[in-house]
Amino acid sequence: MAGGSAGAPGLEPEDVRVVSDVDTLRLLAHPLRLRIIEALRTEPLTVKGLAAVLETSQTKLYYHVNLLAERGLIRVVETRQVSGITEKRYRVAAYRLTVGRDVLHGGDDGGDADGSDALDVFLSVVLDESKSEIRKSARAGLIDLSRGEDLARGGLALGRKWMRLTPAQAHEVWTRTMGLAEELAEAFAHEGGKAESGDAEPRLYEMLAGLNPILPPAGAEPGTGGERGTVPLAASPSIPPAAEPPVPPGDEPLGDVPPGDDLPVVPVADGRPGSNRVGRGDTPPDP
Repeated sequence: MAGGSAGAPGLEPEDVRVVSDVDTLRLLAHPLRLRIIEALRTEPLTVKGLAAVLETSQTKLYYHVNLLAERGLIRVVETRQVSGITEKRYRVAAYRLTVGRDVLHGGDDGGDADGSDALDVFLSVVLDESKSEIRKSARAGLIDLSRGEDLARGGLALGRKWMRLTPAQAHEVWTRTMGLAEELAEAFAHEGGKAESGDAEPRLYEMLAGLNPILPPAGAEPGTGGERGTVPLAASPSIPPAAEPPVPPGDEPLGDVPPGDDLPVVPVADGRPGSNRVGRGDTPPDP
């Protein structure tokens, strides 16, 4: 029999929360914890409800839910008595998480172990999670690799591009690309996400982007433009449309990290319900 209630079921998550220490970053760096946060961004859930959504056992979830709650990343928004047992509903504390500059910088000298470790975790979170999402989409039939980069027909647009720029020009490329992405997303949202043909339903898409200086590729002559180029999807190893069953979430091998503090998740760029992007701050599209 249910009776009594407490908490704040109508309490909305904050818009943004900054991850300001390496320990919290490591705590987030776990695939199952990312899935918990994703589920709790959409609606408040009990551990039993989470188990149903994530298709895993309640026993497996309690440990991870408690860790996230202790760090203030999720919180109890409602409690009630059900057959003499206190039932708690959890929700995320913030829709979006970002990594603080100091965490990645590693202190004033910019070279301590924590800073380097945080960068490694951050990169693993962003890149490994994106790889996982692409593979899952390919196996689910959302991506047809035979279509190349033709997104209108279910293809996959993915690659790397080199450009010779000054730091100021690089900043302009980045900010203008982000601006264009937001402008198009808002315009299409107002149109209802429909294709010109009017018969296509909108899907959730993820954009992964990054712009950073690199050492010139071997053989390139600085100043000649020889380092310019693009590595398209066609030049990359193909992703098999089917493979052995995926490892259950939370059990994946995640590298050399202490037990209980595994690896991949992090900042959620634009973490409103329905988004599954991760990155440092907002994540713009790939030029």
